Amino acid sequence: MKLEYFIFLLFFSLYSCKNDIQRPSILSLFLPQGGSDVEKLGIVSTDFSSGGRFSMIDTSSLVALPALSYIHSDAVIRYFNQKIYIVNRLNRDSILILNPLLGYLPLQEFSMGSGSNPQDIAVVNDSKAYVSLYNRTYLAVVNLSTGQTYKTIDLAVYSEASSNSSSGIDGKPEMARMIINENILYLQLQRLDRNDISGFPSPNTYSYILKINIITDEIIGVSKTPYPNPFGKMQKISLGSDNFIAVCLPARLGYISQLDGGIGALNIATGEFRASLLYSEKDAGGDILDMVIKSETEGFAYVLDSSFNKSIQRFNPTTGAKTGTLATYSSNLGNISGLVLSQTGKLFLGSAEYNNPGITVFETTNGELRQITPTPINIGLRPFDLEILK
Repeated sequence: MKLEYFIFLLFFSLYSCKNDIQRPSILSLFLPQGGSDVEKLGIVSTDFSSGGRFSMIDTSSLVALPALSYIHSDAVIRYFNQKIYIVNRLNRDSILILNPLLGYLPLQEFSMGSGSNPQDIAVVNDSKAYVSLYNRTYLAVVNLSTGQTYKTIDLAVYSEASSNSSSGIDGKPEMARMIINENILYLQLQRLDRNDISGFPSPNTYSYILKINIITDEIIGVSKTPYPNPFGKMQKISLGSDNFIAVCLPARLGYISQLDGGIGALNIATGEFRASLLYSEKDAGGDILDMVIKSETEGFAYVLDSSFNKSIQRFNPTTGAKTGTLATYSSNLGNISGLVLSQTGKLFLGSAEYNNPGITVFETTNGELRQITPTPINIGLRPFDLEILK
């Protein structure tokens, strides 16, 4: 498979995958997993075809723990209140809950509807969660105890109009990732034109961050993004005396890549975006597809340039200046997916190299910026999504 085609599929989750949820071997129940007080890295890995796995790494010892659960080949991971939530996306269209108290065996799995293509889950408590559905016009509110969707929030009014008059509108707001802060759910609405004449889903208009009260399930605010196409996980950060939701806004990417976006910051108090980007694509030299912010003066970004070369860059979120490059990867080495920071300051990167996939780790404490894994930590398959389990 050509790299460019693979990356396009990766971005837009249009894989054709088999149903592959299985129970792990009973032997995995007796393998050491570390205590509950040990910070772990949760990893979703995949062969991008027939199946995927959930596995872990001890963030202190950097020891890879056994692959415990077989999952869908197109999935992302969330963690809440001692439970692992696997969002099985297109062609599995389900939420899988894993139980860490019993060897991470599947506790429950429930369908979100055939072809719905769930993108994320935001858990309120053990009974309530929101699930964003890429191929629907409503946000699902589910009862985690029963797996039933007991309410939907209609978002059809936020769908974009197509620029291709002969094909009409696609009629979907393209809801993506979410984050909860206090009693507010922040939901990305990409509003991509799937009928664009380029043949690729394109951000031909502005996008939104939607605010929903998680007590009443009412939409209480809509923030227009300064650049379109909100993408990837969001993060709550503080700059000076203000709190923000940081979000990647890559606009046009992949085959239609342009230096037309960056990392934006939504002011939680005002509902307005910060006037200047935390880090711009012009300074980065490519599309910014993932980020993690450590402090007011230090952040890290995954950047993909127009030739499909990749880099992990350091930047100053306050000034927007690039301050260094941790690693670079040429277009023929595979993909990068997943960027998270541990509580002890280790930066974990999913390195999906064709010949040596695994997890690469950088030390970022005490002014250090160095790679501490000579080769990626082997987890069997290519990493796709990462989450700190603590």
